[in-house]
Amino acid sequence: MSDGPTVEQQQLGEYTMYQRDCNLISHYAMTSPDALYDIIEFTLCTINMPLSRVHTQRLSIREHGIKSKWVSSAKALGITYAQEHKAELHTLMLNLKEVLNSDPYADLSPITGINAAQAAVDLFMRIPSIGMVKAGFISQLCGFEVACLDRHNIRMLGLSETALLVSKKIKPELRLKKIYSYVELCRQRGAEYWWDTWCNYVAEKGGMNKSLPTGDAVSAYHVTTIMEM
Repeated sequence: MSDGPTVEQQQLGEYTMYQRDCNLISHYAMTSPDALYDIIEFTLCTINMPLSRVHTQRLSIREHGIKSKWVSSAKALGITYAQEHKAELHTLMLNLKEVLNSDPYADLSPITGINAAQAAVDLFMRIPSIGMVKAGFISQLCGFEVACLDRHNIRMLGLSETALLVSKKIKPELRLKKIYSYVELCRQRGAEYWWDTWCNYVAEKGGMNKSLPTGDAVSAYHVTTIMEM
């Protein structure tokens, strides 16, 4: 994982949206179980909802908990699990980060790096309502070299919309094999590519996300909605 832009790069504007924002969030994720919970709740709020409504959802959840009008029964299970297990999830995530930090090139390794990202995705798939793709998103936000390949990305890759669905009831060996293949697919272009192109796509599409008119605004929205609530 990149350490993010230098001060000089920031002053010159020589950084990508991923380098600026995803790296901020990944460092935040390491600070506490509550920080990781913020990322998980944010991700749950993105399911079948426009990105621009996540902030409103999180404010409502803060006030009403799982009784918020925005929280379905399925999302309530995910929120409850994340709250109850945030300390354990955080510890296990940090252990995986240590694997990467022990070798500055580990995240680029076709063996060590993929296995660390694979394990992170598998970890977050424990959360109810979080499938492989959204677990990839949480992992990306925590600094692992993987991404969230949504319907737009799946179509762009020429895959069916069911290609990346993984039942939580399948045998662990098959689940890990599918996760491994998913991580490899993400790495063909890299976490940074998928982050930046998706942010630009959301801005260009407009619609219910028209309040986020640029890719830069879309990317920065992740930071404010996760870290500044």
